[in-house]
Amino acid sequence: KSGSFPDYTRFRLGGGNPPDPLRGYMDYQIVPDKFIQDVVTGRVITGIDSLTTPGVYDTSYTNITSKRRYPGGRCMALFTLEQQFAIVHPLHGLFFMDAGNTWDLRSDIFPLHLKVGAGFGLRMEIPLLGNVGFDYGYGFQRDDGPKWAGHFLLGNVNF
Repeated sequence: KSGSFPDYTRFRLGGGNPPDPLRGYMDYQIVPDKFIQDVVTGRVITGIDSLTTPGVYDTSYTNITSKRRYPGGRCMALFTLEQQFAIVHPLHGLFFMDAGNTWDLRSDIFPLHLKVGAGFGLRMEIPLLGNVGFDYGYGFQRDDGPKWAGHFLLGNVNF
């Protein structure tokens, strides 16, 4: 199909370690809305069954669902503002604000419709291991409600 994008080249934002981070959100949580589907992952008995009450066979179930976020968008915007400061060498603290979003088509792009996360973190440079850190960010526009999310960082993170 001409002009189609393979799934592995699409953008999914979120988290602290993916190639396209947006702290305060879970890994790969931000995709175009049309690619978010509820998927049944299990069932829980919510009514009475014959095991708990002999002779009664009226059992009702509730489905357990999770969100499937795949494949992702063809376009993305990602902005990061970060201020680092020395605490005690080699330990650094930082404050950050991230904003970004993904869209599937150019006609879907609204440059000011961005998901925003802000928070603070720590970084330490360890010889032979690289940078190690922890960020604690608040996702303001999460689809599961605004909340905090922690992200561990290990490896080559630029200061």
